[in-house]
Amino acid sequence: MALLTLLLLPALACDEGYYIEVDPSELESNDLSGESFSYGMLSGLDLSGKILRNVDFDYAYLNGTNLQNADLRGTNFMNATISGADLTGADLTGATFHCTNMIGTDFSNAKLDRKWAEVVSLLAEANLANEDLRARDLSHAYLSGFNLAGADLSRANLRLACLEDSSLRNTNLSGADLSRADLSYADLREANLDETTQLDDKWRLVWEIVNNGAIGRDLSYVDLSFADLAFAQLRKVNLSNASLIAVDLSGADLSFANLNGADLSGHGGYISTSLRGANLTCATLIGANLAGADLRGAIRTNPDEISHCD
Repeated sequence: MALLTLLLLPALACDEGYYIEVDPSELESNDLSGESFSYGMLSGLDLSGKILRNVDFDYAYLNGTNLQNADLRGTNFMNATISGADLTGADLTGATFHCTNMIGTDFSNAKLDRKWAEVVSLLAEANLANEDLRARDLSHAYLSGFNLAGADLSRANLRLACLEDSSLRNTNLSGADLSRADLSYADLREANLDETTQLDDKWRLVWEIVNNGAIGRDLSYVDLSFADLAFAQLRKVNLSNASLIAVDLSGADLSFANLNGADLSGHGGYISTSLRGANLTCATLIGANLAGADLRGAIRTNPDEISHCD
């Protein structure tokens, strides 16, 4: 593609914070099969009726794009945003979706593989609280910000699903497969796990902390980045050299905690580690990285009271 301009959009989903502005002249042909528009900014464009077989839209931004009756067979929509796009009558047979934001997308009369046709039907609304989702195949699905509180997801396939900032409070996850799912900032409080639940070690530890606390535990060198640990009980915990990048520790009890060498920095310049209102009484932070951390309202030990921390 020619004449590409980097466009900074830090508030959008792309981790790198960049999309590529596509020159409209590059879209004039009716047959764009095999082209790559990875990270492309294609929002609101009219691509209706075009032949777009096997096109790479990885991380592309297609919000509100007109794709009516387009031939999208075998197209890659991995990590793309197609929310609000018009895919009426489009042929999406064999298209690849992974963490594709399709909230508000119009798939009327579109051809989809059976798995994704079922997912599209199910995810028509972001509120799935208390729904019966037993044994559903939601692998690779975009569920970020969805309310799944109280839902029955027992034996569900959630492998590689995007569950960032979702509510899984009091959700039944017994027998569910969440291997390699992204649970950044997901609320796992009171979620029901059992010995058959497949969950990456990092997120099982987060579940343990928010439900049982971690008072006095040795969690040195662990990775808890991007976790929702708000109001967690972490008194006297050893988090030395732990990765706490962009973690939410607002209101957490970190009194007497060892945070020496821990990385409490933010991410990308726009996501900060939150220690707002946290109790840091007698906590040690020698060598900790607090760049960009939000310490507003945090309770810290006054210099003349340090002797009481022994």
